[in-house]
Amino acid sequence: MEVAAAKLRDKGLTTRTAEKWESDSELLRLRGFDAAESSEPKLICRNAYPIGDVPIDFFMCEYAPKLRRLLAPTSFPNVAPVAKVVVGTPHPADHWHVLSGLFGLPIHNRGVEIELSEEPTEFPEVIQIVSDRGPIDLKGWPSRFTFV
Repeated sequence: MEVAAAKLRDKGLTTRTAEKWESDSELLRLRGFDAAESSEPKLICRNAYPIGDVPIDFFMCEYAPKLRRLLAPTSFPNVAPVAKVVVGTPHPADHWHVLSGLFGLPIHNRGVEIELSEEPTEFPEVIQIVSDRGPIDLKGWPSRFTFV
Protein backbone atom coordinates (compact mmCIF):
# COMPACT_ATOMS: atom_id res chain seq x y z
CA MET A 1 0.00 0.00 0.00
CA GLU A 2 2.82 2.38 0.88
CA VAL A 3 4.58 1.77 -2.45
CA ALA A 4 1.38 2.38 -4.44
CA ALA A 5 0.60 5.54 -2.46
CA ALA A 6 4.17 6.79 -3.00
CA LYS A 7 3.89 6.24 -6.77
CA LEU A 8 0.65 8.20 -6.83
CA ARG A 9 2.26 10.99 -4.76
CA ASP A 10 5.06 11.11 -7.37
CA LYS A 11 2.31 11.82 -9.92
CA GLY A 12 0.84 14.59 -7.74
CA LEU A 13 -2.04 12.61 -6.21
CA THR A 14 -2.36 12.12 -2.47
CA THR A 15 -4.44 9.40 -0.84
CA ARG A 16 -6.20 8.78 2.45
CA THR A 17 -6.19 5.33 4.01
CA ALA A 18 -9.04 3.68 5.90
CA GLU A 19 -9.15 0.28 7.56
CA LYS A 20 -12.09 -2.09 7.29
CA TRP A 21 -12.70 -4.20 10.39
CA GLU A 22 -15.28 -6.94 10.89
CA SER A 23 -16.69 -7.90 14.28
CA ASP A 24 -19.57 -10.18 13.21
CA SER A 25 -18.37 -13.73 13.97
CA GLU A 26 -20.60 -15.26 11.26
CA LEU A 27 -19.22 -12.95 8.59
CA LEU A 28 -15.69 -13.68 9.77
CA ARG A 29 -16.33 -17.44 9.47
CA LEU A 30 -17.71 -16.92 5.96
CA ARG A 31 -14.45 -15.17 5.11
CA GLY A 32 -12.44 -18.19 6.27
CA PHE A 33 -11.61 -17.43 9.90
CA ASP A 34 -12.06 -20.32 12.34
CA ALA A 35 -14.32 -20.15 15.42
CA ALA A 36 -11.54 -19.00 17.75
CA GLU A 37 -10.38 -16.30 15.32
CA SER A 38 -13.97 -15.17 14.81
CA SER A 39 -14.49 -14.43 18.48
CA GLU A 40 -12.94 -10.97 18.22
CA PRO A 41 -12.85 -8.26 15.52
CA LYS A 42 -10.42 -8.76 12.64
CA LEU A 43 -8.86 -6.39 10.18
CA ILE A 44 -10.23 -7.25 6.73
CA CYS A 45 -8.35 -4.76 4.56
CA ARG A 46 -6.83 -1.32 4.21
CA ASN A 47 -8.12 0.88 1.40
CA ALA A 48 -6.43 3.95 -0.05
CA TYR A 49 -8.67 6.54 -1.69
CA PRO A 50 -7.50 9.47 -3.85
CA ILE A 51 -7.86 12.94 -2.43
CA GLY A 52 -8.95 15.55 -4.95
CA ASP A 53 -10.42 15.45 -8.42
CA VAL A 54 -9.74 12.35 -10.50
CA PRO A 55 -11.38 11.48 -13.82
CA ILE A 56 -12.39 8.02 -12.58
CA ASP A 57 -13.05 7.25 -8.92
CA PHE A 58 -10.90 4.36 -7.72
CA PHE A 59 -9.37 2.89 -4.63
CA MET A 60 -6.53 0.50 -3.83
CA CYS A 61 -7.10 -2.43 -1.50
CA GLU A 62 -4.60 -4.35 0.62
CA TYR A 63 -6.14 -7.42 2.24
CA ALA A 64 -5.14 -8.61 5.70
CA PRO A 65 -2.49 -11.38 5.52
CA LYS A 66 -4.86 -14.32 6.13
CA LEU A 67 -7.36 -13.09 3.54
CA ARG A 68 -4.55 -12.37 1.10
CA ARG A 69 -3.50 -16.04 1.36
CA LEU A 70 -7.10 -17.27 1.05
CA LEU A 71 -7.76 -15.07 -2.00
CA ALA A 72 -4.46 -15.78 -3.78
CA PRO A 73 -4.78 -17.11 -7.35
CA THR A 74 -3.25 -20.43 -6.27
CA SER A 75 -6.25 -20.91 -3.96
CA PHE A 76 -8.52 -21.11 -7.03
CA PRO A 77 -6.78 -23.44 -9.53
CA ASN A 78 -9.88 -23.80 -11.75
CA VAL A 79 -10.47 -20.06 -12.12
CA ALA A 80 -8.95 -18.48 -15.23
CA PRO A 81 -6.67 -15.56 -14.42
CA VAL A 82 -7.81 -12.14 -15.56
CA ALA A 83 -5.75 -10.83 -18.48
CA LYS A 84 -7.49 -7.52 -19.10
CA VAL A 85 -10.08 -5.17 -17.60
CA VAL A 86 -11.77 -2.66 -19.92
CA VAL A 87 -12.99 0.59 -18.36
CA GLY A 88 -15.62 2.71 -20.08
CA THR A 89 -15.73 6.44 -19.42
CA PRO A 90 -18.00 9.29 -20.58
CA HIS A 91 -15.02 11.22 -21.99
CA PRO A 92 -12.33 8.73 -23.10
CA ALA A 93 -10.28 11.22 -25.11
CA ASP A 94 -10.12 13.66 -22.20
CA HIS A 95 -9.53 11.01 -19.56
CA TRP A 96 -6.88 9.05 -21.48
CA HIS A 97 -4.29 11.81 -21.06
CA VAL A 98 -4.98 12.26 -17.34
CA LEU A 99 -5.13 8.53 -16.59
CA SER A 100 -2.06 7.82 -18.67
CA GLY A 101 -0.19 10.40 -16.62
CA LEU A 102 -1.32 8.78 -13.37
CA PHE A 103 -1.04 5.13 -14.29
CA GLY A 104 0.88 4.87 -17.54
CA LEU A 105 -2.00 3.33 -19.52
CA PRO A 106 -2.40 0.70 -20.69
CA ILE A 107 -1.53 -0.72 -17.29
CA HIS A 108 0.22 -4.06 -17.04
CA ASN A 109 0.14 -5.01 -13.36
CA ARG A 110 1.12 -8.60 -12.66
CA GLY A 111 0.08 -9.45 -16.20
CA VAL A 112 -3.31 -7.68 -16.03
CA GLU A 113 -3.88 -4.96 -18.61
CA ILE A 114 -6.24 -2.12 -17.81
CA GLU A 115 -7.62 -0.56 -20.98
CA LEU A 116 -9.68 2.58 -21.39
CA SER A 117 -12.60 2.05 -23.76
CA GLU A 118 -13.09 4.18 -26.84
CA GLU A 119 -16.84 3.59 -26.46
CA PRO A 120 -18.17 6.27 -24.10
CA THR A 121 -20.37 5.19 -21.20
CA GLU A 122 -22.78 7.09 -18.98
CA PHE A 123 -20.30 7.04 -16.09
CA PRO A 124 -16.89 5.42 -15.46
CA GLU A 125 -17.37 1.66 -15.09
CA VAL A 126 -15.79 -1.68 -15.79
CA ILE A 127 -17.44 -2.85 -19.00
CA GLN A 128 -15.46 -6.02 -19.75
CA ILE A 129 -13.26 -8.55 -17.98
CA VAL A 130 -11.10 -10.80 -20.18
CA SER A 131 -9.47 -14.11 -19.20
CA ASP A 132 -7.97 -16.89 -21.31
CA ARG A 133 -11.51 -18.29 -21.50
CA GLY A 134 -12.67 -15.16 -23.34
CA PRO A 135 -14.36 -11.87 -22.52
CA ILE A 136 -17.17 -11.29 -20.04
CA ASP A 137 -19.12 -8.25 -21.21
CA LEU A 138 -20.62 -6.29 -18.33
CA LYS A 139 -21.94 -3.25 -20.15
CA GLY A 140 -25.68 -2.98 -19.65
CA TRP A 141 -25.84 -5.44 -16.76
CA PRO A 142 -28.36 -4.31 -14.14
CA SER A 143 -25.74 -4.76 -11.44
CA ARG A 144 -22.66 -2.99 -12.77
CA PHE A 145 -19.11 -3.12 -11.52
CA THR A 146 -18.54 0.59 -11.01
CA PHE A 147 -15.80 2.67 -9.51
CA VAL A 148 -16.95 4.11 -6.19
